[in-house]
Amino acid sequence: MADHAKDWDALGEALQRYVRLPLLDGREDDWKRFNPREFEFQWSVSKDLARAHYLPKETNRDSVLWYTLIYSCMHFDALTSLMNTDEFTKTLDFQSETSSSVLHVDFGCGPGTAAWSVMKNLPVTAHVETIGYDHNIHMTNLAEKMVKTIAQSLSKDIISNFLSEWSGFQNQVIDNSKQKDIVLITANSLFGQQSFSSSHLDDIIDLIKNIRVEAQQALIVMYGTHPPYSQEMVAQTWHRIAEETQSATTYDQKLLVSTWSPIRCIPDIHSSWHPWNNPQPQLARILVLPPAGGKR
Repeated sequence: MADHAKDWDALGEALQRYVRLPLLDGREDDWKRFNPREFEFQWSVSKDLARAHYLPKETNRDSVLWYTLIYSCMHFDALTSLMNTDEFTKTLDFQSETSSSVLHVDFGCGPGTAAWSVMKNLPVTAHVETIGYDHNIHMTNLAEKMVKTIAQSLSKDIISNFLSEWSGFQNQVIDNSKQKDIVLITANSLFGQQSFSSSHLDDIIDLIKNIRVEAQQALIVMYGTHPPYSQEMVAQTWHRIAEETQSATTYDQKLLVSTWSPIRCIPDIHSSWHPWNNPQPQLARILVLPPAGGKR
C-alpha cells in the first residue's frame, strides 16, 4: 500500500503537535528508560490501555494520548487500505467532475481516525461533513483538534463535530442526513471492545434506520476494520446489522496492512517513525444499504 501515515505530512504534524509533544513534556527521562521493543507493552499496562484496544469512559487525557500514539496509525492505514479496494471505490463511483454531498457518521470515533482516512481518500470535489461519537470526552476533544488541523493543512472542504453525549450525536446525525448524496458509516474496532453491549448495538441499528428515512435517495455504505478478535461477537454484530437494515455484504475479507509506528525509538522526537517489519492482519467489511426511497 502506497499511502502510509508516515508519508502524509498533515497527519504526522498533527500527531506531533497534539499527541507526542504533550506526552513528552517533562517526561524525557521516562521516555529514555524504555527499550523501544518493549515500550508499547509496558506503557499499555501502566496507562490502562487494555489489550482489547479500548478505553473506558473515565480514562484520563494522558492515557487517551498514549492510546492514540500506539494504535491510530494502524487503524488509519487499515481504513485507507479498505477505502482503496476495488469493492469500495466501485461502490462509491465518484465522478471527479461532479460535486457530492457526503455525511460521514463515525461510531466510536476515537481521536478521529476514520475522519482522517475520509479526508485522505475521498476526492477533493466531495463536500464532507463528519459527525463522530465517543464516550470519552478527551477522545472527542482530541478528534476536534486533529481533524480541524489536518483539514486546514489540506485545504479540504470539511465540517466536523465530535460528541460524547449520545442524544446530541443522534439528533445531529438525523438532522444532517437530509438531502445527502452519500452517507458513509464507520464502525472501526468498536464491536470487539469490552465496553460494547447489546444496548449499544440496538441504538446503532435504530440510528441507521433513521438515517435511511431521512436520506431516502442517498447511497448508504457502512464499513470498518478491526484486528482479528477472537470473540464471535464481532461477526455476529455485523451479521445482525446487515440483517436488520436489509443491507448487502459486498466485502468480508482479511487485509494484511503495512503501517508505521510512531512509538519506536521515541526519545528522538524528530525521527522516530519506523515501519513495522511484518504486515498486520485486519478484518474488513463493507455493507451497502438499500435507499429507503428506492433505487438511486
